Amino acid sequence: MKRSWLVYGIIVAILLLGVAVNWSQARQEEIYKTTESPPPPPPSTFTWTGNSSTNWHNYDNWTRQGGATGNCPDANDIVNIPAGRPRYPMTYNGNPVCKYLRIYSGASMTLSGGYDLTVLYDITISGSLSVTNPGSYISCGRKWTNYHVFNHGQSRVYFNGSSHSRIEGNAVTHFYNLYLAKNYATVNLYPLTNFHVVNNLTITKGRLNLSYSSATDPTINITGDLIL
Repeated sequence: MKRSWLVYGIIVAILLLGVAVNWSQARQEEIYKTTESPPPPPPSTFTWTGNSSTNWHNYDNWTRQGGATGNCPDANDIVNIPAGRPRYPMTYNGNPVCKYLRIYSGASMTLSGGYDLTVLYDITISGSLSVTNPGSYISCGRKWTNYHVFNHGQSRVYFNGSSHSRIEGNAVTHFYNLYLAKNYATVNLYPLTNFHVVNNLTITKGRLNLSYSSATDPTINITGDLIL
């Protein structure tokens, strides 16, 4: 009889332990769900109108995808700057940032006032992008495509982040100071891509791949120093 009670006690203890473990796991999952970061919102597409001023940070100068207004682009958004606008962005209340930047043929953007431009993914220049202050820099996370004009203004351009990058386009890009800091990723030059580094090319992380395609060899001119 004592042995039966002992067995019964062991069974009850095992069952209670299982309940406690299940409760603990459920509690941990509940805590994790309440503390994990929410997913980022889907990107919005902002199109420049220039209806009010030249200020990037004036929401009256933008239309948002779906026709809503009231916000300015942030790091999660796509920015389109088309032709035919009465004014183009050239003044800022802070550093402009977006996920994709597309400057269409006949359009322009001027980075002035010593502010810095950060584009987390791709920059496409079919019109013109100009920098007026040598203290400014442009940060590109992935792809730089130049079909027309980039005026460097003695500024810096950084390729950074962990994604592989590309420099492409049929217009020669004149960088003043070019920095590659790719966290062991690669910056690839596409066929027919030529660029001129007026001052220094500095590679701190990653590598520059000059033979990404054998179709047409790219051309790089460095007037200053190559710093590795």
